[in-house]
Amino acid sequence: MRDGQKEKQENNAYIYQYINNLESLLNNQESYICTIDKNFQLIIFNDEFIKWAASLNKIPVKGMNILEILPEAKWKSKIKKTFKGNKVTFDFTEKINGKLFYYKARLNPIKKNKVITGTSIFIMDITSKKRIKKELDKSKEIYSGLFQSIDSGVAIFKAINNGENFIFKDFNPAAEKIEKITRTEVIGKKLTDIFPEAKNHGFFDVFRRVWQTGSPENLPSTFYKDNRISGWRENNVFKLSTGEVVAVYKDVSLQKQYEEELKENETKMRRLFEEMKKTKESYQKSTLLKNAILESPQGIIVFALDNKYRYIDYTSSHKKTMKSIWGVNIHRGNNMLDFIKNTKDKNKAKANFDRALKGESFILHEDYGDENLKRTFYENRYGPIFDQNKEKIIGLAVYVIDITYQKEIELKLQQRINEYQVLNKKYKQLNEELKENYTELEKINIELNIAKEEAEKGDRLKTAFLHNMSHEIRTPMNAILGFSELLPYVNDSPELQKEYIKDIKDSGKRMLETVDNLMEMSMLESGLIQLSYSEININKLLLERVNYFKKYADNKGLKIILELPESSEPIIFNTDKEKLIVILNHLIGNAIKFTSKGYIKISCKEYRDKLKCVIKDTGIGISPDKSKLIFERFIQEEMGNDKMFEGNGLGLSIVKSLVENLKGEIDVVSQKDKGSEFYFILPKGSNNSKKQQLHEVKPDNEVKILIGDNEYTPASLLNLTLKEFTNEIYHASNGKLALEILRQNPDINLIILDTDLPDMTGSSVAKKMKMINKDTVIIGQTNMPISNNPDNFFEPGFDNIIPKNISPDKLSKIIRNIFQLHKK
Repeated sequence: MRDGQKEKQENNAYIYQYINNLESLLNNQESYICTIDKNFQLIIFNDEFIKWAASLNKIPVKGMNILEILPEAKWKSKIKKTFKGNKVTFDFTEKINGKLFYYKARLNPIKKNKVITGTSIFIMDITSKKRIKKELDKSKEIYSGLFQSIDSGVAIFKAINNGENFIFKDFNPAAEKIEKITRTEVIGKKLTDIFPEAKNHGFFDVFRRVWQTGSPENLPSTFYKDNRISGWRENNVFKLSTGEVVAVYKDVSLQKQYEEELKENETKMRRLFEEMKKTKESYQKSTLLKNAILESPQGIIVFALDNKYRYIDYTSSHKKTMKSIWGVNIHRGNNMLDFIKNTKDKNKAKANFDRALKGESFILHEDYGDENLKRTFYENRYGPIFDQNKEKIIGLAVYVIDITYQKEIELKLQQRINEYQVLNKKYKQLNEELKENYTELEKINIELNIAKEEAEKGDRLKTAFLHNMSHEIRTPMNAILGFSELLPYVNDSPELQKEYIKDIKDSGKRMLETVDNLMEMSMLESGLIQLSYSEININKLLLERVNYFKKYADNKGLKIILELPESSEPIIFNTDKEKLIVILNHLIGNAIKFTSKGYIKISCKEYRDKLKCVIKDTGIGISPDKSKLIFERFIQEEMGNDKMFEGNGLGLSIVKSLVENLKGEIDVVSQKDKGSEFYFILPKGSNNSKKQQLHEVKPDNEVKILIGDNEYTPASLLNLTLKEFTNEIYHASNGKLALEILRQNPDINLIILDTDLPDMTGSSVAKKMKMINKDTVIIGQTNMPISNNPDNFFEPGFDNIIPKNISPDKLSKIIRNIFQLHKK
């Protein structure tokens, strides 16, 4: 017994503690609130409950059985349900002093450590709601009966397209009879669809003005006629707060001739207009009250505003809240935003109101309050209020719950979470720093290994370069020197003498090819190479290359085959001709060099604005592990430990760079001892080169020539070549002297000028020379490889550019073409 009594005391103590925490809240509620234990005994109750029980002739005291106050038949079974953990809500009535009152009861179990110790009872008086609902239903009946039975036509319109037209929203039986058309035929139709002459008879203008200004207008007796109907109409037009336009009118065709009767009808119409307006406003107000206020539970803050933020209605709790926070007494029709003194809160509230007025329903947790007062947190539920047709938004409703205590707990919890997050962030930062240090160490190790490999590779390339250059320069140089020494000893043998001279020339060409390749690679790496695009006959160019290499193929017993598409039209392709020739020369020359038997096949075809060329051979092939390396500098496939073929290892590297400069691609398919197939693909270019216009001067006298070059000697090959054209040759070792000689001999008509003089650049000297004699032809000489094409290496001031190693025949041809001369 003692244990049971002790447990009961503990439960009651818990309930007392639970209720004491809410005591101030309970006594400020308009609901009747009490709590009981599991023995149905009263523990605590608010003042409102005492007053209500007293009206039932019962005075509650602590410990009293609740069933002495509340009828056992109605309440006992429902209270027992809460002892099982259920929440119970039900409506009931009581007769007090002969009047019937309506109530809503809410029963909730009270739990301690998940054990039910009692029940809380909330009783709300909903009598006023019931009565207002009855009045609303009655208003609806009055409105509907009036609309249906009135003998005047009533049409309700909604404006569309900013008042450009109006759509029928409703049409009463009287209007059907007057206009000889059914409601079904007009609802949803435009005004001008049903009354096509409305704009011509003034009806339309009246509707638009009323809609724009909101001011009602009376349209006196007006005659209307269209293909369907005709007659006199008198209209009273007004605008509802919902934005809809109402026309109340009569057919006054028969009464037009009777002025008195017309006046009487006008009076009746005005009276009817006022009655309908009052009915409409009453209906709207009732609708707003129903949507925004009546359905809200007691004790919860609720208010409703129109679309101008003016109060339509509100609960007493909202009025108290506005008084406590802002110190104002609110009334219906006041603009709520006028009372919010905190600018930030005002802007926030306006933004939320506007969202609801646009049709959005949403829930926000917000705080409001004066800057000098404690902020109060609320759960605010915003929603739009529609007119009776559910088509237009005419206001908004806000349901508010005070969540300040809950928010304080959340803020404290969030503060703790933030503190933990800061600590966690620090730990993560330290961990990231450790990871970054480790990653950086790994990166440094990788970079050191790469640098080591690059250094080793560089050493290997350096060794290969020195070895190749030593071989490629010393071998032909030894041949030149050796055969040059032997020449005096074979004066009596012309055949042997010719053979020695041929060997000297071949060795010189080989050495010159090595130097040219090095210069070409240098130009490619430095980015100085220039492109000159033009339309090229690919068939003709390939045939020239095949004929050029045929003798080399014949010497090795090889077949060289040209394979072109079966078409009567040649391939015309836009690219850099000189670069294409260099690419083909290297690839075809390589194919012949590394093929001892079989054939070399060359093919080209155009597709999708691209040119694909293939050079296939039956030579020694390339092992798979070296197929990519052969395009690097100084790499050449070897047989065993001995180098079997001549070459400096730069050819394929130059080819790859040229193809890439032309925005193309190159690759090889090969197998060891089974031959190779090199192919490259070039995109079509645009003709963007600027062809230099050479002078075509035909002098009356011999050509006078000035040579500007500090390396020139009368015994040079250049001097011997120029003797073919003239005996008047002037020489200057620098730019300043060259200019002085030209000033003294302005009739000099050919100048061969080094592009890199000791004191001035060749280009600057050439420009000054043109100022002395603009008709003088100036040919620049350079050590850079330019493929004998001035378009590829153009400098201002020069009429042409030639390499210093140009052959005498080519130089003679250029001079003869310039001056249209024949050999002496």
